[in-house]
Amino acid sequence: MTAIDASYAGTAAGNFRTCRYTGLKVDSAAQTLIKANAVAAVIFLAVGGLMGLLVALTRWPAVHLLPSEWFYLILTGHGANVLLFWIIFFEIAILYFASAVLLGSRLATPRIAWAAFVLMIVGAVMVAISPVAGSPTTAKPPAGSLATTAARSMLVGS
Repeated sequence: MTAIDASYAGTAAGNFRTCRYTGLKVDSAAQTLIKANAVAAVIFLAVGGLMGLLVALTRWPAVHLLPSEWFYLILTGHGANVLLFWIIFFEIAILYFASAVLLGSRLATPRIAWAAFVLMIVGAVMVAISPVAGSPTTAKPPAGSLATTAARSMLVGS
C-alpha cells in the first residue's frame, strides 16, 4: 500500500484497499498479479525492442552487425517478444484489472493465478531460447524449400 491510498481492514474474503483518487476497491492479490504481469510485459517489450535494433543495424549496409545465421535468430526472437509475449502479458494484466478492480471483487484463486504466471514465464523463456538452442523455429526457410525457390524465381524473373 502506498501513502496516497487509504486502506481499510480486509475481510476474510480478501484484503482490499481503496484508491484515493478513484474510490475503487483493489484486492491486494490482484494488485500484485497486475504489477507482475505488467512488469513482465515491459521487460519482453524492451528485449524485443533491443532485438529490433540489432535487426535494423544488421540490415543497414554500412554497419551489417550480425551474420546471417544470427540475423534470423534475432529476427525470430524480436517477433516472439514483441508480437506475442509482451502483448499476452499486458493483456493478462488488463484482464486482472478489469475483472478484479473494476468489478470490485477479489481473485477467486490467487495461488492458481500465480502458478499460471510462472508457467507463462517458463513457456516464454523456453520459446525465446529455443532458436539459440538449435530448435528449428527460426524464420529463415531451408535452402531447398518451396518458399526459397519461389522467392528466387520472383527475384530473378525465371
